[in-house]
Formats: sequence, structure tokens, C-alpha cells
Amino acid sequence: INPKFRGHLQSWFKDLIGVKSLMNLCRRFPVFSKKDDLFRTLAEYEVPMVRATWVIKMTSAYHLTQTDAKIKKRAGNDPNLEWTQAICKFLREQLAKLNDGNNSPNTVLSPLNDIETVCSVMNNQYISCLAHHMYSEGLFDRHEFLSWLVEEFECVPLYDEVALSYFVPILQGFIEEVAMNQLLARRMSFAAARHLNWLFLEGSNSRSQSNTPGTPQLITRPTPPQLKQQCPDYLLSIAHTLGCAIQCTVISCPGALVWYQPVDAKSCGSPLDLLPCASSDLPLPDVPKQDVDAEAEIIRRSRASEMKWSTDKCQESTAGHTINRVLGALEALDKQHFERRTTDSWCDPLDSLYHKIFDPGQEKDCDIQLTKSSEDAVVGLLCEWAISPKRLGVHRAAVVAKLLDLRQQAELPEPPMENDTSLNTSESMPPNLASATPYFQNLLFTFLDVQAPELKNRDDFEEIQSFRNLVLLFSELIEHDVFSHDIYMNTLISRGEISSDIFAGDISSLPTYSSTSMDSDPLSNNPSFNRPKRVISLGGMLWDQYQHLLFVYVLVCDDEMKVDDDDQRCVDATPMDFLTTGKSPPNPDGNNIAGGVWGHGQPRHVQYLMHFPIPFQDDGITQEWNQRLMVLYGAGRVKTDVKRAVRKVTRHLTKLMQCRRSIDDAGGVTPGRKAKKSNRSSHLEVLSRYRLLSYFDQHMATSTAAKALLTAIKNYIAGRSSQLPRLEVVQLLFDLMEDALNVGGLVRTAVAVAARLADLAAEIERRKKDFAAQMDYAWYATELSLAVVSVLRHYISYLTLNADITIDAFEGLLNAVKQSCIPKPQRIALHLIGDILVFLYDLHTSFGYIRSQSAESFSGYVSTVRQALCSTKKPATSNCRYDPNFLREFISNPSMESPLTVAQRFSDCLQDVTARYSFVCSAVITVCNGHQDFEKVNALAILCSEMNARCNELSSEWLGVLKALCFSSCAVNFNDVLLVVEASDAQIRDPLSIFTAVLIARGCLSLEDVIQHVAIPSLLAACKNRTAPGLPNPDTSARLTCHLLLQLFKSPSSNNSSFRLPFSSDRHLLAAAQQNIAVGAVLAVLKGVLKLGSINYALKHLALVSYNHYRLVTPITGDAGLSATRNQFSHDHDLSGASLSEFAKHAVRVICSQQWVREKCLKDPVMDLLMDQVLTREQRQNLIQLICYPQEDLQRLSGLSNDPRRYVVNVLSGMTRWTFRQCLLELQVMLRQSPQEKSLPEHIAKATIEVFQQQQQQNAESTKERKSSLTGPELDRCNVWLVAPLVSKLPSQRQGGTSLLNLQPFLTLILTCLKGQDEQRDSLLESLQSQIVMLHTEWQESHRGPCKDISSQNCVHDALELRLSLVGGMFDTVMSNSQWTSDVVIMLMTLILSGMVDVQTNIELFDVVYDMIAVLLHHTLGGDAINRGEGSKREYINIVKKMKKEIADRQSESIRRLRQLLPITRAEVYVVCCEPAGPHMDVKGNKIPVPVDGNQGLQVASKQKLNMWDVIEGLKHSAPLCLAWFGAKTTERKPMFYEEQHSLLLHHQHS
Repeated sequence: INPKFRGHLQSWFKDLIGVKSLMNLCRRFPVFSKKDDLFRTLAEYEVPMVRATWVIKMTSAYHLTQTDAKIKKRAGNDPNLEWTQAICKFLREQLAKLNDGNNSPNTVLSPLNDIETVCSVMNNQYISCLAHHMYSEGLFDRHEFLSWLVEEFECVPLYDEVALSYFVPILQGFIEEVAMNQLLARRMSFAAARHLNWLFLEGSNSRSQSNTPGTPQLITRPTPPQLKQQCPDYLLSIAHTLGCAIQCTVISCPGALVWYQPVDAKSCGSPLDLLPCASSDLPLPDVPKQDVDAEAEIIRRSRASEMKWSTDKCQESTAGHTINRVLGALEALDKQHFERRTTDSWCDPLDSLYHKIFDPGQEKDCDIQLTKSSEDAVVGLLCEWAISPKRLGVHRAAVVAKLLDLRQQAELPEPPMENDTSLNTSESMPPNLASATPYFQNLLFTFLDVQAPELKNRDDFEEIQSFRNLVLLFSELIEHDVFSHDIYMNTLISRGEISSDIFAGDISSLPTYSSTSMDSDPLSNNPSFNRPKRVISLGGMLWDQYQHLLFVYVLVCDDEMKVDDDDQRCVDATPMDFLTTGKSPPNPDGNNIAGGVWGHGQPRHVQYLMHFPIPFQDDGITQEWNQRLMVLYGAGRVKTDVKRAVRKVTRHLTKLMQCRRSIDDAGGVTPGRKAKKSNRSSHLEVLSRYRLLSYFDQHMATSTAAKALLTAIKNYIAGRSSQLPRLEVVQLLFDLMEDALNVGGLVRTAVAVAARLADLAAEIERRKKDFAAQMDYAWYATELSLAVVSVLRHYISYLTLNADITIDAFEGLLNAVKQSCIPKPQRIALHLIGDILVFLYDLHTSFGYIRSQSAESFSGYVSTVRQALCSTKKPATSNCRYDPNFLREFISNPSMESPLTVAQRFSDCLQDVTARYSFVCSAVITVCNGHQDFEKVNALAILCSEMNARCNELSSEWLGVLKALCFSSCAVNFNDVLLVVEASDAQIRDPLSIFTAVLIARGCLSLEDVIQHVAIPSLLAACKNRTAPGLPNPDTSARLTCHLLLQLFKSPSSNNSSFRLPFSSDRHLLAAAQQNIAVGAVLAVLKGVLKLGSINYALKHLALVSYNHYRLVTPITGDAGLSATRNQFSHDHDLSGASLSEFAKHAVRVICSQQWVREKCLKDPVMDLLMDQVLTREQRQNLIQLICYPQEDLQRLSGLSNDPRRYVVNVLSGMTRWTFRQCLLELQVMLRQSPQEKSLPEHIAKATIEVFQQQQQQNAESTKERKSSLTGPELDRCNVWLVAPLVSKLPSQRQGGTSLLNLQPFLTLILTCLKGQDEQRDSLLESLQSQIVMLHTEWQESHRGPCKDISSQNCVHDALELRLSLVGGMFDTVMSNSQWTSDVVIMLMTLILSGMVDVQTNIELFDVVYDMIAVLLHHTLGGDAINRGEGSKREYINIVKKMKKEIADRQSESIRRLRQLLPITRAEVYVVCCEPAGPHMDVKGNKIPVPVDGNQGLQVASKQKLNMWDVIEGLKHSAPLCLAWFGAKTTERKPMFYEEQHSLLLHHQHS
């Protein structure tokens, strides 16, 4: 606004205060550069509030458009806050001008002659009215304005009556609004009480003497008439307003006046303490009655707060705190489903698990050493969890590495503590390496030095497995830079752990891989060698895997090479040969390699340095490799020989990947190169050398070969090569990487190959057109995709730990799917990419971040895959005419041609049901009559799977024929098979098991479908017909069923399998199918086989299966009788002479011993299924024992079943961290199956005491209080620390403490015994928090049903009140820790939100919880001090955010009061939107027709939220408003008839 436009400004504002429309006024709208000028102008012209608000909106919109023109980002523009702060600033300036020079109360009524003062008064009055109008219109940040108002009120001096007279009228209009927030209301009440005390008491004396106030003195309170006489008349209206503020707070927000602990001795704890009289006695025109009742409530609540809801302090032990953290971390790890995480967003998949384990809520400011000690124990547990043979999965190493990496990043700014002996020992590391040391380097070194497993006993399989897991763990730790291999070597050198003195000058004990050992290779020179009674591990490989690799090596040799009989016998040896004979291969490398891993008898760090691998993705590893060789072998010839041996193996594998001996896809030999025959002996020699390599060297060789494989594929795609590695070679590399524990490299290689599948398929398709006669690579991409998908499926828990790699794999495979659909885009080629689609579907449905990433790209395939490949199949009931000549030549000799080619040629014939029937019958007959030719059976199974991929109807046929064989006594289908195949023939069991396993692995059958439609009906029929002698005997079919289940449930990589799938891809896919099966199906199989093995055959009832719940619903009586025969059949051997009952007992024991079965049952124990009434009490106990305990523990517990107390004592005495969940499950089942038996809880209680007494006598020192935490092995030995967490997880009514804790004498005893233990508060708080959460959970479960027990609810309230009183006794500890403050606030708020604590049911308990929350929030803002400063405002904001998120839109009286603790929200304006009335929808989603009457009107459709700053009157098109919301619609305007005629007449001529 320039001075030359002053006239226009005056005329414009005159029109503004007149009646001129806003639409006309907005054409030449004046813009003020300063908001203060705008406010003064509005006050000068006394613009009406509505129009003044319109001017402010227009000005804000103009400045916003100018800001948008300069700055594209609009994130920081908030007109509510901006104009709130502007008006507050203007009012503050006006009040400051009015207060200058007017400190005497006698000048209040004096005439104001100063023009500036008059203008300030007018501006103050006008802008305060404008602020009130904008506040009510929702144009203010309400909490910001009210906070400013209360802050200004607190800043008004007690003696400044002039400032008070100017400010109180402003405050008067917002008293009710301030009372909506308890914290603001408390501050306002304190300020009002101070002024009232001054006005009525101190001020009456000081007005005649001095204007300076003194310290508030609580004089004898006068009566209301006396107070009114002491206050002058000109201040009475101010006193009335301040009294109204107090009384409004008393009625609307009594919690604001409750007594809180003051910050110092001079302060008061409540505003009521400052009043000259009770709030109900204030001299007001009218005092409501509810004010008296509210006063009594405030007094009651203040007394409880003053006593802190308790008077004593108590605490738990430091060791208990550490153990709770350790057990909590172990429980989080055990319950985490790494194979599926449906709720993950696009973030690190381990974030949620990280917060459960390293919860910042457990970080205690009061004892840093305690926190560090407990965290070290958690890190030790993570390492032990990763290497323990008691847990399952190679992904554990990567999980621990990633968790420690996340923790390392969080703790990176903080250097390690110098006085921490657990991390920095004098022997751990030289000082010059400290600067480059990872955060956990010293702790991990200490773990290797003390706790890590080492190779001692050659016959201890668990020890060897733990060592392999240790190698895998530190491979991941080194790769994630959590552990430095270089620093580790330097530390060993500085400590003198590895030197020439270790070997006494003789290094022959080290593996040198010399050529002399190759000369005596038994595989080429000695056909008759000793074989073990069980499969042993060689060089990280199982012996049968080693034989398979030999077979693959022979495949890659030239086909013209002939093998002599002895060597061929060695190569063709099957796994069954090594299981049934007592011979084993010799050990050419001396006494130091046993069990497949070098190092038995060597120092532990020599073993670690020899085997721990380093990442080989980068090329900068030569120096570290040379240093390692120098440390181990010195600088002599031995080092050179070792390097030469490793490089020879690496070169040989690289040549295989580079296709040196392959033919190209164009036919013939590569031009200009002479064909060279492969030397078979060189392959065997290299394999023998590879067997001798350490894991370090195997990693190096396989990583280099993997790079060569990717390079070969890349060159072929780019046209630089005409050769691809053979699929057998690729599979060989995958097997070698798996056996070398190079899991990370294997997964990354598989993902890289998956990313190139689409381009590879396209290039092969392109070259097929150029070289139509040569089809060597016709199915290369399809078969390669199977190998890749099998690896990714098997290691899905490892793969999905890295979101980026998982996305790359998903996108690569999805591109391969799209590439296969290019010839026929309207049809998905399921026969080519079925395995890929199923894997992508599983990723899409099982992982949230995959689903969010692939919502659009994969959505078109979901329904197709679900219907075609992932739907449940039912057995076919076929009995067609059998044609034995259909595809007879291919069924008799399935290896004569590629199964993919055969399936492509003849799959169309299978559309006929007769052809399908004939094919299935011929295949099954060939399998069963093949004289256990497993190689032929496997080839036929692959052919059948390829046929099934092109004809999905075959799945039902396979189920039907399996059901007919396993139900042969009553079967009426597939008679042509039953006429030839005898179910009682023991020779058909293993071939049929292999055939079924391959079909399941390749997706032709679902393992759950086999269980539901084949296994369970067969088992039930056997149980039924044993009680009815007139029915056919189903024993033979049931025996076949048990054998089939036994083989299908064995781990595919198990050493004790009587058969083994020859291809690792099928083994991986079968293992993935086992992992994906529901726990209910597993329990159904176990219960069915267990019933079949029952000794008592007098079954009186028929058992049926409701498979939807995996439950045998009709009870069957009888005893399982497994206890007497547990020790039978310790090994797999011929059980043809055993009865069906004995074989069933053997089968259920073997199935339960499988680690994946045990892990699945313990991870997700479904108590309803375990408590199925079909099992007797003894049978259920036997089943739980078989699931929970190994054979040696079963022997120990077998004689104690009749003595519950001794049995529980033995269970608790043998409990460790790793068997904690087994003990818990067994005790829970014992309690649930005897709910009415009162003696069992007593037995548990007595057994618990007896366990404590036993361990106290054995080792009194182990249970004493100490500052350092228990290590893992110490905790396992002194397992009394585990008893309390175990009992806490049992049902609350069985813990034996509920009745005692409700007694006041018992509470007094606890508080008395725990006096003086102030330093241990945190552990007790954690215990109380967990107990309150447990009570809350139990209360929720009890209130889910329609019936509510009032007595039980009162008991829960009493128990909760007790624990809250204990929490109150430690409120100073809670308030001293910000994290505890946040946790307790959220916990207490949850009690209110759930309805467990409600104002309608228990007002006293509600007040306790509510006041605790209020005290904590009040403390975070600095208390009642006037000069608070910033305090912990950030902590308050974080807590408020969490509270808002939990409260959301819930409504109740309790929640309304709870909202008083939150900042006042902004006013929200909603517009109810309408739409034309149409058919309504009922609750079931059905349309209800509306009668057609010509005018149906409108109906409510939705509501839209508006921003009032965007609604500007006078504009033609207001942005936020849409006429369609109000039922308006746009219609085309049609001209009237006379208008059309007029337009015609304009050009009319009278010619």
C-alpha cells in the first residue's frame, strides 16, 4: 500500500464496512505487506468480524500464491499457526503499551487523554474480539493460542492491577476452552489462585503501603462476606472472573487441581492451596452444587497422590533383569516367522524383531553398567542361538549378523567403555587396533575364546553341526562388517595363539592338499573299501552327496570315455549301499580330518582361522589370504603347495562354468578348435582335492566359479558366446556352494541368474529361429529356472532378510514369466513357468513389502495362479478302459528322451479322461513293479510331473490312485492298478514313496491334500475295522500309508533316509513343501498314527476327521502303549515282520524326531488341537513327550509317569534355555487336561520349591546376588533362574499367588522385605509391567464372550490396584527415566482404552490410573514451576503422538476425560455429501430396490473435510467446495424453440 493509493484504500474499506458485495470488492483487493498494518486498519475502520475474517483469508491466500511462485514446496505453510502467532504477537505488543507507565492501581479509572493509549485500547478490544471470532470459526491453532493466553496470564505481575484489568476480559472469553486441557487448566488455575490470594488477602494490606508483593502467607481464612469487604469494588469484577476460572476448572476438569509433588519446599502442590478459602466459598454470585462434590473428589485424589499410591520401595535382582532380557530375546527369535511376514512395510524386515530384542525401553539411565551387561548377555544369546543344533535353519546366521549390524549402527557414535572387562580384556586386542575395531569385535572375540564350540570328539554329530553353524555365523558377521577377520588374525599373532611352537616345528598336522594323498585315492584305485554303518560327512558333504557329485562329474566328461567295472561300481553306488553295508571310504589325509571337518585336536583358534571365510565378491582379498597362509603355513614350500592346490580346483570349476568341453547350440564343434577329450581321472582328482579344502578355500573356489557362471550367461545373452554351461554343471556348482556353507553366495548367485532368465530365454528363442535344426538349449531356461527357484524356495528365510535382493529376485522371475507369455499374451504358459508363478505367488501373499511393491505388476496373475496352481485338489474316482499301450515306450524307458519334449508332444492327448486314466495306471504299475530301480522311478516321476504341468487334471488322478492303494480293502476305483499291484508287497513302498515325493516337490500334489484325502481316511479305516472283525482287513493298506507318511515327513537331507531324491532341486522343493504345511495337518498325522499304534484294540467308537480343523472329532478310547516300546527300532531296518501297531509306533517316533516337525509344533502350539478329546490322557502325554524330548530324555522320564511331583521335578531340573518352551508346553498341557484336579498345581508348587532346594545345596554361590550377569552355560546349569519366568507364563489361576497377593498382610510383607533396595528398581518395574499386561490380556480374553463374571472382574481390579500401588511407590524412578515415563503412560492408557479401567465401573481405580498419567505428562513439561524452560518438551510430544494414535476416534466418558490430557485439536469442519437416491445395501451386501416414483431425491453418501482457510466468500469458484457434493449435476443447455426459429429467420430470403 503506497501513500498515493491511500484514497483508494479509504474508499475500499468504506465499501467493505458497507453493503457492497464481496465479489466486487475482491477485484481490487489491497494487499498489506505487514500483518500489524492490516490489524490496525481493521481496528481503525471497525470492520465487522465476518468481513474482517474475509480480508484475512484473502490476504493469506495472496501471500500463499506468492510463496508458491517462489518456492515450489508448500509443506511449511500453515495459515492456522501463522495467523495465530501474528495475532498473539500483536496483542502482546498492545498490552505492553497499555502497561507502560500504569503501575499504580489509582490510575485505572483516570481519564485516558493520550491518543496512543486510546488507539492501543481500541486495537486491543477489537483484535481480542477478532481473535475470539477466528477461534470459533476454526481459523486458529487452538492449542497454540490458548497456550499463549495462559503464558501471558502467568506473566501478569500480582501487583499490576492495570495489566490485570486489560488482560482478564480477554481471558474471560476462553475460560471454558482452557478447561478442555488439564495441563493448561492447571496453569491457569495456579495463576488465578495467586491473583485471588493477592486481591483478597495480601493486596488489601499492600495497597496502602507498597506495590511490591511479598511471599504468599496463608493467613486464617476469612468468611466469604469478609473477603468481599476486603476487595475494592473496582476489582470485584476481576475477582469474579478469576473465581469463575477456578470453579469452571473444578467442575469441568477436577484433575487439574489434584495435589502433585511440588518441585521445591516453597512451592504448592495444588492451586487450591493458594486460595484464601475453599473454591466453593469464593464470593461469587452463584456457586453450583456440583462444585462441593467435585471438591471432595479432588481432596480424595490429592491424598492418594500425596501418598504416591504407595509408601515403600521394592526391587528385583540384577541377574533376574538380565535373564528376563535373555529369555525375552530368545522368545522373540523362536516365535518370529522368517518364512512369512505379511505385515512388513517397505523397511528393514528385521526392524520389528530388532526392537523386541534391543528395546530402548530397557535402557536404564541409572545404571549404565547394568544395561551393558544385559546387552552383552543378549549378544551372547544371539550367537548361541545361531550355532545351536537345538534350533533349525541356516538363516539364523544372517539374522544375527543383521541384528548386530543394526545395533552397531545405533551405537556407533558411542565408543566402547574402557572399564568394561567383558569387552576389553588385556589379552583381547592390541591398542593400535582399537581405532578400526567394529563395535562388537572384542565381545565376539571373547565368545570365540570362551564359549564357541570346537572340534574335539570325532563321533559327536552335534559338535560337528555346531562347528559348521559357527563357520556360517562368522562368515555372515565378517560379511556385514560386524567382525573383522584381519583384526582377528592380528590379535591372534599379538597374543601368540598361532606360532611355530604350536606345531613343534611339524606342520604335517595341517591340511596341505599335497598330490601324494591323491595317489591313494580310493575312488580310482581301491574298489573295496571300508564303509561306515551310518553316513558320515566328508569335507562339509554327506557321503551320499559326495557320490552324487562323482556321478555329476562323470556326466560332464566326454560321452566316449569308458569306465572300468570297479570304478563304475564306485560311481553307481547308491545311498542304500552305504546304509546297509558296514563299509566306509578310507581317510587319506591322516588323523586330523574326521566327521568331514578338519581340525580335531587342534587349538580352537587354529580351527577358526583355518575355516572362517571372508567375502570374495571383491578382488581386494589377496593380501588377507596371503597373510592367513603365512600365519598357518609359514613362508616355505608348503604354503606354495596349498595355494597351487586351491587354484587348481578353482581353475577346474571355472573351466566347467566357461563351457570348455561343451558343444554350442548351433551344432558341431567350435570352429578352429580341436575337440579335446576330458580326463575322468582329473575330475576325480579335483573332487578329491576339493574334499580336502577348508571352508575358507571352498568359499574362494565356489565364489570364483559363480562369477564365471554369471559371466558365461551374460556373454551368451550379449552374443559373445555360443555356449552355455550344462545344467548338470550349474546344479553341481549350487551343490558345492551349499556344502561349502556359502549360503550367501548361493542365494546371490541364484538371484543374479533369475535376473537374467528373461533375457536368456529371449536369446535362446531368437537363436532357435536361426538354427532351427539344433535344439540343444530348447528347454535350458525352463530347467534352469527350476534349479533357481528350488534354491530360492529352500533359502526363502535367508533371501527375504534383504528386501532389495528379494525385490530383485521377484522382478527377475516376473520378467521371465512375462517373457514366456510373449508368443501367446492372452494365455499364461503354466507348463513352462508354473514353478516360478507359485513361488512369486507365495512371495506376494507372504511378505507385506513384496505385496506393496508388486501391487500392480503381479495383480493380473494372482487369480490365475490361485485357481490353477494353488487350489485344493480332490481325488478322482476313475474306472475307465485301460490302454496299457498308451505312451508305453516312454513309461518303460523315461530317460530315452527329454521329459519336456515328450510332455510337449503328447500332453494334448491327456485331455481325454481315458488317456489320463491309462497314463496314471501305467505309471503307477511301472513304479511298483520296477524292482526298486530308483533311478528309473525318479526319471518316470519327472516325466509325470512335466505331463501334470500341461494337464492339471492329472493331480486329481494321482490323488485317486494313491487313495486306492492306501485304501485297497475298500477301494472301488483304479481297479486295473489294484489287480496288478499288491498293497502288502513291501517292495513297492520305497519306489512309491520316491514317486510321490517327486510329485509333491514339483507341485503336482500338495502334501496337505495327500494327508487329507489319502492318509487320514486310511488310518481311520484301519482304526475302525480293527473293532469290526467282519470288515476287510485294512492292515496292509495302513502299513503302506504309514510307510508313505514316514518317508514324506523325513527331512530330505536327513542322513537316516532309506531313500534319497537324487537331485538337490527336488530335495529343496520337498523341504519347502514340508515347511509350508500347516501345523494342524502335522498334528492330524501324528494323532492318526498314534491311534493306530494303540495296544488296546477294543475301540468302541468310529472316529471321523474334520480336516478343516485338523481334528479327530469323535473320541476313541485306548492306550497308546508307547512307553514300553520306545527303545525298539532304534535304527531304520526291515520291519516286515513287525505288527502294524509296532510299525505305527516306530513311525510316529521317527516323525516326531524330525527337527522340522518339532520346530513347527513348538513354534505354533495349537492347544485346542493338542487337547483333542480323541486322545486319551496317556496318549496325549506320550505325544507331547515325543514332540518335546529326544530319546535319551524319554528314557529318563519313562518311569516317572505315575508320580506327578517327581516328574515335574525332573522336567524342571533338566530345563535349559533351549528346552524352556518344551517344558512350558508340557506343563500347560498337564494343567489343561486336568482343570478340576487341584493336586496338580500343588505338585507343581512343591516341585518348584524342591528344585530350588536341590540347587541351593549343590551350589549355594550360584544363586547369590552379583553384579555381573550369568553366562549362557551358567544359566543352563543354574536353571532356577528359569523357574520364575516359566511359572509366570502358566495360567494365572495356577501360579498360586493370586490369593496371597490380594491380602494386605502379604503386601506389607513384600514391602517390608524389600526396603532399602532402591538401586534395583528397574527390574521390579519390568516385572510389574509384565504382570499388568498379563492381567490386561486375561481380562480381554474373559470379556470376549457374551457372559461377564462380575466377581472375576472385581478380583482382576483388586489385583491391578495392588500392582499399581507398587508402581506408585517407585514413581520417582519412573519420572527420572524418559523411556519408563513413556512406557508407563502407554500401558496405563491401554487399560482405559480397553475398558478394563472405566469411570462407570470403578471410579476410584480410574482416578488412580488417570492421575498417574497426568502426573507423568505434567512432569515431562517441567512441573508447576513458572520458569519451566523447554524441559522435556520433545519427550512430551512423542508421548502425545503415541496417545493420539491409540485413542484415534474412540468415544466414551473415560476417553473424553483422557483427551483432556492431550493438546486441544484444531476445529474440523465437515460437509455432508449427497448423491441421487438409489438401491440400498443390506448388511449382507444385497441391493434393496427403491420404488420408482419419478423423484427419488438424494441420499447421504459421505462426508468431506474442509479447511476453512480455503473457503473464501466472494470468489466465483471456491476451491474446496464442489456443487456435486450437494447433488448438483451439469446438464447441456438446449435452445428454446423460438430461439431456433429466430436463428433461421435471420438468414431467410424470400426468393
